[in-house]
Amino acid sequence: MSDDAFLTRVRERGEYTSHEEAAVVSHAVLAVLAQHLGREGAERIVSWLPDRLAKTVSASGAAKAEGLGAEEFCGRVAGHTGVRPRTPQWDIHAVLSTVAGALSPAERAVFRSRLPHGLMPLLDPEPPG
Repeated sequence: MSDDAFLTRVRERGEYTSHEEAAVVSHAVLAVLAQHLGREGAERIVSWLPDRLAKTVSASGAAKAEGLGAEEFCGRVAGHTGVRPRTPQWDIHAVLSTVAGALSPAERAVFRSRLPHGLMPLLDPEPPG
């Protein structure tokens, strides 16, 4: 999937007003995901992402996985995106469900297994309630 196609899907799922807003959210969520996974874990998901977004993950991966909980993950996303009208869960859903939707069932299972448990519902195609 191209960068533009990915961001279009994020924009639609997140109901963002612009492609730029979808890009900001995507880079923020993926940067935090890379911190959660660490460099080694982030290398795996880089192959699943479009080029520009893959670079965000590669550049953001810490040497060692931080193993963030769902609350800390959401807090860090909020820290990257600032004050927004939607919750961090909404932003995380828009990005992570787009990633999950582009994966094969086997890749999706691996992806799910590497996320904080509390974020699993955010991979569903429907937005959080």
